[in-house]
Amino acid sequence: MTILLTGGTGKTSTAIASLLRETNDPYILASRKPAASTSTNRTTRFDWLDRSTWLNPFTDSASPISAIYLVAPETSDPATPMNALVDFARNEHGVKRFVLMAGSSAKPGNESHHVGRVWQHLKDVRESGGGEVGYVVLRPSWFMENLVGPGHRDTITHMSAIYTACGEGKIPFVSVVDIARVAVNALRGKAGAEADYRILGPELLTYDEVAETVGRVLGKEVRHVKLGDEEREKGLVGNGVNEGMAKFLVWLEASARRGEEELGGNDVESVTGKRPGSLEEFARASKGMWAV
Repeated sequence: MTILLTGGTGKTSTAIASLLRETNDPYILASRKPAASTSTNRTTRFDWLDRSTWLNPFTDSASPISAIYLVAPETSDPATPMNALVDFARNEHGVKRFVLMAGSSAKPGNESHHVGRVWQHLKDVRESGGGEVGYVVLRPSWFMENLVGPGHRDTITHMSAIYTACGEGKIPFVSVVDIARVAVNALRGKAGAEADYRILGPELLTYDEVAETVGRVLGKEVRHVKLGDEEREKGLVGNGVNEGMAKFLVWLEASARRGEEELGGNDVESVTGKRPGSLEEFARASKGMWAV
């Protein structure tokens, strides 16, 4: 049986695929612009906003799809196509297991923001189907990998600085590798029929502490520059982020500033049997990404 990974070029899906390859579990990566498919890395074209592509994963996979990893598209209303795919996969192709990537603060509900509506739909589908469909919701905190992605990587490398509107807010940064380990467990059906997992790193850190850790690993001073919301939004837009996404990112950072990311109840070790990696471990492993 094959696992379908939407968001096929994203951080978490590619990390999940890497783990599945290690154990010879078949998967198919679905994205709008997929790389060429190979015998060890099967891919397919899939666009959340183009229903004519939704059949592709089911016809291109080497075996029937048994589970789907759901990653929201960057649209103003991701829940509508995501819920429609759940129904299509369940009703037309017999898929009975779904794993939803959500945010750390996500909650189920039809009035919820973005993926909360998908979570609610999965609950409703399970209840209406007599418990036949199983689902797991992943609620990770902020990715350590964002420090080596566009934006932070460039300012750390060339300006020895990290710019945010997070103030002194503390965040339990987590590695994508730890998220992927939990996701693989869920996709294999080892998580029970209905669960949600909070996926956090081992430390609550301010961006001042993040900058200090990265600087120590790089052997130079790295500053955290605290910006107001408006200034931060202008900076993001000026660096090519679309206005809607910039507003959303600033909203997230303002939430962290208010302490809304100071979360507990980490499920990583209980699910995977391994402690989550620390920021310093991540920074040492990623040191070359900040090379000039």
